[in-house]
Amino acid sequence: MREIDTDLVRRTGKVVVDSKEACLIEAGELIEAGLGADDLLELGEICAGDDVSRRKIESVKDTADGEVKSVSIFKSVGIGAQDVMIASAVLKKAEEMRIGTVIEKYD
Repeated sequence: MREIDTDLVRRTGKVVVDSKEACLIEAGELIEAGLGADDLLELGEICAGDDVSRRKIESVKDTADGEVKSVSIFKSVGIGAQDVMIASAVLKKAEEMRIGTVIEKYD
């Protein structure tokens, strides 16, 4: 599957993904651009805020001219656990705001 032009992927400074393993199997544009696990940064690593991840984000340079690249990409191929967490957060917020409709006996 491809959603982004391969040339654009090659110009990126940062490629953040939901899962390196899944993206290297399913994300055609990343595979076609020749990216490997070391070229990707997982969203979870950024959220954890460790020093290694922070340095990866801050030190992305264009090897051709030494300038920081302006293109960043987030590629998500869909991780079930993330879908459940997002749905849970949306439900909690809706309950707090007292909005939405409860559908009885829905499985």
